[in-house]
Amino acid sequence: MASSRFPPIDPMSHVAARFSHGLLMVAELVRRTDDLTLDRVVQIACLEDWFTNYRLLIEFLLMKPPGNCAGAADLAPGWVPPESQVIRSLKADYGWASEDVSHIGIPKPRKLVGNIHPAALKIKVLWVFEVADEFTAELAKQGSPYADLIANGLAAARAAL
Repeated sequence: MASSRFPPIDPMSHVAARFSHGLLMVAELVRRTDDLTLDRVVQIACLEDWFTNYRLLIEFLLMKPPGNCAGAADLAPGWVPPESQVIRSLKADYGWASEDVSHIGIPKPRKLVGNIHPAALKIKVLWVFEVADEFTAELAKQGSPYADLIANGLAAARAAL
């Protein structure tokens, strides 16, 4: 029996908040990946967490997530971002991010190793923001109750970058 002391749980508000947190994390962690005032192990942890959140955001926005996970279509039914070079770059980076953080990948012959310099990571964050802008606009267009939460999260992430 559910306790009446707590309000009912809205699972989609958790999804929207987690998406917003991911945006903030990729923005905030960029500068910490080579912050020499941090212990080296903390720098590595920041880089690994940047990859985790980057991969999570790409999967949420552009890929078909596993059946037990949410994707953009759960908040904005029917939304598909228009194909662009940014979309192609993010989709290509999904494998790169997976190899770096989820697996100990073997670099493929003739493939450039991904650049993890903060300036390169920042460009990748801006790509995510571009798609997140389109997603946020679609949420507002559909009258989603999560549009403001995600718009505010995106604004906070932009300010942090």
